Amino acid sequence: MSIQLTKNILHKIFFKTEINQSTISIFFHKITITHIILATSLTNTIVYNVNFWKKINKDITQLNLENLLFFISLFSLMTLLWIILFCFFTNIKRFKLFCSISCILSSAFMHLNGVGIIIDAPMITNIFESNIKEVTETINMDFILHITTLGIFPSILILAIPIKKEEVQRAFFLRLYILLTFIFITIVSTSINYKYTSFYLREHRDIRFLTVPFYPTYAAINFFQSKNLKIQSFIEIGTDAKKISYPRKRKIGVLIVGETARSDHFYLNGYAKNTTPYLSTINVYSYKNVFSCGTSTSYSLPCMFSFLGEDDFSKIKSSNSSNILDVLKTAKVKSIWIDNNSSCKGVCNGHESINLRDNIDSNSEFFYHGLYLDEVLIDHMKNMISRANKSDDLLIILHPLGSHGPAYYRRHPEIFSKFKPECRSNSPYTCKKSDVVNSYDNSILYTDYFIFKVVETLKEIAKTEEAFMLYVSDHGESLGENGVYLHGLPSSIAPPEQKHIPLITWFSKNFSFAPERTVDLRNPCLNNRFTHDYLSHTLLNLFDVKTHIYNPSLDLLRSKCDNAGRQPF
Repeated sequence: MSIQLTKNILHKIFFKTEINQSTISIFFHKITITHIILATSLTNTIVYNVNFWKKINKDITQLNLENLLFFISLFSLMTLLWIILFCFFTNIKRFKLFCSISCILSSAFMHLNGVGIIIDAPMITNIFESNIKEVTETINMDFILHITTLGIFPSILILAIPIKKEEVQRAFFLRLYILLTFIFITIVSTSINYKYTSFYLREHRDIRFLTVPFYPTYAAINFFQSKNLKIQSFIEIGTDAKKISYPRKRKIGVLIVGETARSDHFYLNGYAKNTTPYLSTINVYSYKNVFSCGTSTSYSLPCMFSFLGEDDFSKIKSSNSSNILDVLKTAKVKSIWIDNNSSCKGVCNGHESINLRDNIDSNSEFFYHGLYLDEVLIDHMKNMISRANKSDDLLIILHPLGSHGPAYYRRHPEIFSKFKPECRSNSPYTCKKSDVVNSYDNSILYTDYFIFKVVETLKEIAKTEEAFMLYVSDHGESLGENGVYLHGLPSSIAPPEQKHIPLITWFSKNFSFAPERTVDLRNPCLNNRFTHDYLSHTLLNLFDVKTHIYNPSLDLLRSKCDNAGRQPF
């Protein structure tokens, strides 16, 4: 229907006006696939890669012959890649369909790149592992208008334009001529300016992330290849794990895996606004220099629970070897995962778990904007603790929704809208930066309250048991710095806002450590640089687990302080 409608509109525009009908008719009848290939390739290079050109323009401050040749070589290469992508089509219908799909996808990639979202393999994983609610929150009116204007409308136009069938031999030589012309321009301009071109591309490797649709296509191929890799055998590590025996009570620990929290927006870490009024009233330790393994939940979660370390981590390796929950299980420490987020990303496989978002009750007091507020986790935590075997040490992992964007205002009840005005939109880049920050800070304020309530619950438990709480975020968030929003940029180019995360601990007054692992909880190294690599080894210490894979130098509580010195509470 839409194609026929477009044809009728074009017909009325061109053939029901004073324009010479025969001239227009001749013009349309002369259009071939080769003409469309050239026109589309040039347009796509300019339009859909506008973020690519903006980045280069930002890096190059002056226009001279050297920079001009650099622009020409890149423009020619990008156009050449588009031509190669299209030139093997001879069937008109298939070409139109492929060209239309590429327009829609490229317009989507262009829009996402424009707000700081790079489509790489981890981001594709995030998309596939997110639920419908999370995905729809990123689809806003700006996105729809962008896709319609630069994707759907050009696609309908391409489908509607009549294309003349080409004589095969003529089409072959014409396309070959076009290809050779752009190859020649690319080689000559690059060769003359090779030193500068190679230097720029070597020093700005991140520029490849903005090439549309080439990098997203490359990332998609990598993603599906990794999905098809067959795991040969599961590697069990820490099989010698056992608890160190000494007089102590049962230990109950709560690990809160925060979502999208930035260290520099916690008042405990020196932020100007008081975003942590509740935690400021109790004995907690806040580590100020902690960095995440990745910039997305799907990558950071498996990484922070593995023993591979950030430098050697891959999702394939981690899924093929024991993680900290497996090793704790070997040492008779039970783990229970309670989720109010998308999922545990495979970390809790083989362990007791519940995802509260599988069956959302709209009548719940915590139901809010189609999801649950994070307080819903606390009742389930209490229930799991009461049900657990009273002789087992227990680790409860809470996975809250935290500050998951882009609709930060939906992550907290209205009573926590302290910082105003706040952005009440799922398109943060359409709001004032200060309003976006206020909205985000209100979600941190609610996170502060949530952590506080978890600690208050553990204080009651600590009357008869030993207890601890450890909060650490999976990654940070960009809030408009340098025009970048949300998270998920490749680690190599991610700004510190997406990796600098909070880590907060609390221990009951009666909490003890094995004699051979003396820890002074009064003097933690709060200014040391830590990473997610420390989590697994710290948990082994907290539960007094002895195993050959335990590394005291990666234990948050036993690390030696650097030059910053110890910072007492």
